Amino acid sequence: MSWLDLYGLWQNDTAVLPPKELQQIGYKLALYPVALLMSAIAAMQTALGALHPESGKSLPPSISFAELQKVVDFPDYWTKRDEISG
Repeated sequence: MSWLDLYGLWQNDTAVLPPKELQQIGYKLALYPVALLMSAIAAMQTALGALHPESGKSLPPSISFAELQKVVDFPDYWTKRDEISG
């Protein structure tokens, strides 16, 4: 997807500027939460479609459960849970 394609993603007045242009006007960091959310929803819809018994589709690529535990920081959660439950 090009930056020009991103201009059409939102139906509001907020322009999505390419990183180079943002840098030229003084920005050091730009966050694109809506673009990330839209990508996450598309991935979930694809996975849900593949999980349907009659779809005949394979599940899309995903991370391992071990990687999920690292990303979500399960060990820290379990430690805090154990501290709270005494």
